[in-house]
Amino acid sequence: MLVGKRSILCFGLWVILAAAFAIGLGRVNWIRYYRLARHGVPTKGMVTSPPDPHNHGVSIYSYAVGPETFTAADHPRAAEGQAITVFYLPDDPTVSCPGDPNEQLRSESVPIGMAVLLAPTLILISAYRRRLI
Repeated sequence: MLVGKRSILCFGLWVILAAAFAIGLGRVNWIRYYRLARHGVPTKGMVTSPPDPHNHGVSIYSYAVGPETFTAADHPRAAEGQAITVFYLPDDPTVSCPGDPNEQLRSESVPIGMAVLLAPTLILISAYRRRLI
């Protein structure tokens, strides 16, 4: 069976769109969680603010690396004043996440994977129906 030019074009567009979605969405948090999962060092931290209802429920947490104390904002899944485990990068202690970065990476990967598979497909179906391709 011969593959038509239109099929090759659609597949090429799908690959380009999928790559664009993967890069665009992966840049948000996935790369940080990946680096923390591979190279992160655990330390003790503490949640220092309640969840901010005006900022997606983000809380502030602090953690110490040697003599320095760092603060960051994320979803530590703990109440203000509670102790938490924080993972940070030894070469850049300002990069951190509360909790296990492997769990964060997994929960970030599923929606990105779904978007990478579904969004280009839906875009191409819509373009095909409108006779754009």
